[in-house]
Amino acid sequence: MVSDFYDYALEYRRRALQSPGAIKHSVQDHREIVAALKTRKPEVAVAAMRAHLEQVQKTTIKEMAN
Repeated sequence: MVSDFYDYALEYRRRALQSPGAIKHSVQDHREIVAALKTRKPEVAVAAMRAHLEQVQKTTIKEMAN
C-alpha cells in the first residue's frame, strides 16, 4: 500500500517538475540546503530543509488539483 501511494504521489511530483522554472528553483533550494549544512547550525539546516519541503508540498498539491 505504501508503495502504491508513493508511486501515485511521485507521478504528480514529476508533473510539477515540468512547470517552467521548477527544476531551477529546486536546484537553488538544494544549494541552500547544502550551504545551511555547512554552517553546522542545526536551526539553519532545518529552516532550509523546511522551506524546500514546503515548496515541494505546495507545488505537488497544486498539480494534484489540476
